[in-house]
Amino acid sequence: MRLLGRILFLIARRVRKRTILHLTLALGDEKSVAEIKILARCVFQHFCSILVDIFRLPEMVQQGINDLVTAEGFEYVNKSRRGGRGVILL
Repeated sequence: MRLLGRILFLIARRVRKRTILHLTLALGDEKSVAEIKILARCVFQHFCSILVDIFRLPEMVQQGINDLVTAEGFEYVNKSRRGGRGVILL
């Protein structure tokens, strides 16, 4: 997953530049240019690990992830969806 993130960091030029710009805007006074580039690469690595997890989710569910994760408050999700509103799950 980390390797995939590094490869994406190298080939996705526009997205890499945008990520570095956003990190610079947010952290420019606190971090050096080198530190911001390292953080940007970490962003890509993290994104790729999440992407892989999303694709693995059906397999993880079959292997019993439901025993490890608890969900509460689904009545609020259903109520919002019935009312035509969007929902953000954490």
